[in-house]
Amino acid sequence: MELRLHPFARRKRLLVVVKDKEKDWRFRRLAAMGLAMDDDKSLAAPLLRIVNDPGEADGVRGGAAIGLSMVAVKHESVCRELNKSLGGGNHSRDLLDDIMTVIGACGCDDIDLMSKLQKEPAKGLNQIGLNFNSIRCLVASTNPKAVERLAEIILDEPDKSYTRGVALEEMLQVARHRPKEFEKVAPRLVEPVLKLLEVETFGQGNLDDLIVLLGKTRDSRAVDPLLTIMRDTRHTVIVWRCVEALGEIGDTRALPALEQLWKGIPADPRNDYGLRSYYKAWKEGRRDKFVPALRKAILQMGGKLDPPEHQL
Repeated sequence: MELRLHPFARRKRLLVVVKDKEKDWRFRRLAAMGLAMDDDKSLAAPLLRIVNDPGEADGVRGGAAIGLSMVAVKHESVCRELNKSLGGGNHSRDLLDDIMTVIGACGCDDIDLMSKLQKEPAKGLNQIGLNFNSIRCLVASTNPKAVERLAEIILDEPDKSYTRGVALEEMLQVARHRPKEFEKVAPRLVEPVLKLLEVETFGQGNLDDLIVLLGKTRDSRAVDPLLTIMRDTRHTVIVWRCVEALGEIGDTRALPALEQLWKGIPADPRNDYGLRSYYKAWKEGRRDKFVPALRKAILQMGGKLDPPEHQL
């Protein structure tokens, strides 16, 4: 029979290990991280002491920060203390990364520091997470300028940058869940994002995210470029993204191309993963997003599904 410890007993045992400096720091780090799903505020004081102890191993300090994950999300005061810890000393990149992992979930206070850390060159692949976490922390901030900083990263990063890819993913989350904030930066993003479309390729860049982001802007400047991509691409995933984006924009200039796409489903020249397969999956009740997106876009623009159904 499995023996399960009461949460209080488990918490107490792990804290004993974390505080024992005679034990290997790696073992103590794991013990601290084992508290990450515990939201009891009694963890705050002992773990914050470890986070702020310059004489402690950085690995243990970072583990203590991660151990505060659920406590920080639940208690704003603990989140504020972690923000103070972040700006309160000359920390190693690994320690900064650990603290920022939690701040990205509970809320960021200092967007200037995040901007500075985002621009620092990563010293090895294992430290690139610091740059990524700084972007996630920007998004977690309530500062009204945070989304503007995020837009600057998208506009300033080199072509096919991994950092830009993370910024695009985070901007999409802003567009989906905080549309009013996104509306403020959307007009500035359209022209630069359209230029990025010229250099991005499917599977080797951020092409699909760029297309989705253009749809979220609901800006008619994107219609003609999206129609060109939809016509020229060989990848059905990109066709689907274009259909979704054009449907969100809602400009009726796209209607003839969308209706033609519907008519051409039976004769689609792509492989087994082409539009025919999407349509068959939808007809059989399997999970499919392409056909509903195409039907919705056509009908919302006042078009017709001709023929109403395909016999495949």
